[in-house]
Amino acid sequence: MFNSVRATRGMAVAPHALAAQAALAVMREGGNAADGAIAGCLVQAAVEPFMTNPTGTVPFLYYEARP
Repeated sequence: MFNSVRATRGMAVAPHALAAQAALAVMREGGNAADGAIAGCLVQAAVEPFMTNPTGTVPFLYYEARP
């Protein structure tokens, strides 16, 4: 089951809650979606190495909401 972490201006979803929290923390500090995806991938590789690796692919979806 995926664990999602939500904020008022973003969202991160990952197979492990710590990876989602890391991605969101990077975005809260001013990073963009790509920065968050990389942070989430690196944490995911640390907590569940069988799911991904630091040199692997970082798939993410990006949607820019415009008024």
